[in-house]
Amino acid sequence: MTVQKSKRYDGLDGLRAYAALGVVAVHTAANSDYQLHSVITDNVLYPLSYAPFLFMMISAFSMCCGYYERIKKGEITLNEFYSKRYVRILPFFALLTVLEAAYTHTLPAYLEAITHMSLTTGLLPNNAAEISKVGWALGMIFLFYLFFPWFVFLFDNVKRGSAVVLLGCFMMVLCMNYWYTDRFVAESFNPRTNFLYCFPFFGAGCLIYLLKDKLLSTTQKHRALLKWTVIVLLTILALIHQNISETVRQLYLLVYYSLVLILGFATPSRVLVNRVTRFVSEISLEIYLSHMAAYRIAEKLGFMKLPWNNELGFLVSLTVVLGLTILGDSLYKSMEKKVIASIRRRKIVKIEPPAS
Repeated sequence: MTVQKSKRYDGLDGLRAYAALGVVAVHTAANSDYQLHSVITDNVLYPLSYAPFLFMMISAFSMCCGYYERIKKGEITLNEFYSKRYVRILPFFALLTVLEAAYTHTLPAYLEAITHMSLTTGLLPNNAAEISKVGWALGMIFLFYLFFPWFVFLFDNVKRGSAVVLLGCFMMVLCMNYWYTDRFVAESFNPRTNFLYCFPFFGAGCLIYLLKDKLLSTTQKHRALLKWTVIVLLTILALIHQNISETVRQLYLLVYYSLVLILGFATPSRVLVNRVTRFVSEISLEIYLSHMAAYRIAEKLGFMKLPWNNELGFLVSLTVVLGLTILGDSLYKSMEKKVIASIRRRKIVKIEPPAS
């Protein structure tokens, strides 16, 4: 059976790249002791901490581009689909998890490592892990992969998909104001580790996929308006995100990131599409997962205690962390490609290159 290759939207490379770099910047600032101006921390860095929700939306849109029609038409088996997901995610994440557990060297760390490597932490009632703390987003994304055939059913058409997104928003609001209260959950519970909390972002990505052709034609005519709307909404978010309820903030992010995704795939610019963003995008998942390991290495080397206890020191430290992260991830990707090529040559097992 001949399978038509899905269209590539290059603008998504830029979104992935900037989201990954933003998360690294946030975590470097949060874990270091640099005295940064409140305007930088509150209005620039802190809003970047919401980037994992953009990752979720991009993941949903990308998965639909690659697999929606194939699953709907029966052009790919569930074995092939899930095998590609595991090949893409598990080896690198397992390596990082084992290294972190060995570094921590406690029984809880090893128990958590085993759980993390199952890629099912999104099913835990309270994923307040002590190791691989950034793994909460991966847990949500992999849970979306597990549910993806169900999403294909839910988003069979635009009308049903729109109703599903609205219902998802209602469920998120209901959870935030009822199920996530102290009547049902422990004090350490973080809503973002629950799939119902993240569902609207995955749903929005799927719905945008269904509307992509209409959105492409519409945004071409109103590109400037969309761009300025995104800029204005980002400015408003930076100013008000600390003064609004979490429920309102999540709904605001849903609208804002939907427009960002539409702008990214429908009207890509040189800011989003270039050699640097494509390179960073190819290792964006690895950057997200490994940057805290790079931070610890930089910390041991003394780069987190520079003589400049201000923005300059932070920028130098951030540069070092990014450099170590990208270097390590690039070496891993190079080794991964060689191992997969060797396996395919020897015909040890039928394996496809990891899909994004």
